[in-house]
Amino acid sequence: MLPPPAIVLVMEDDTGDGRIVATAQITPAQAGLGDHVAQLVFMADLARAAEGLEREIAQAAIEHATELGYRAMQSTAVVAGNTRMVAIWRVLAFRVIGTLPSAFRHPYSGDVDLYVMHRFLPYRTYRPRRPD
Repeated sequence: MLPPPAIVLVMEDDTGDGRIVATAQITPAQAGLGDHVAQLVFMADLARAAEGLEREIAQAAIEHATELGYRAMQSTAVVAGNTRMVAIWRVLAFRVIGTLPSAFRHPYSGDVDLYVMHRFLPYRTYRPRRPD
């Protein structure tokens, strides 16, 4: 686990058995002068994709990062061949700002590109720079 200000959101199965079905890790993208941008890494149960689980955890992460005072959010490892996830990010106002050629060794498709995706967040609070 990363130290604060990193946080992890956890989504449990709604059946009440306590099974974790999705997580979202939010950290500052850079220390110091870049700490107003959130870095998002998340995982979701692929078997629950049809239920909208991925979009639900992504929206929760966006809302939480906004409440924490982040001004923007990025995800630096979106598999280009995962068209469903790329479409979800785009619906949530993310845009591709860079491509890392052949940066992911997909088990079936071979080397595929990774996208760096970014969006601005609603500007609600000012988060002052932490003292170094």
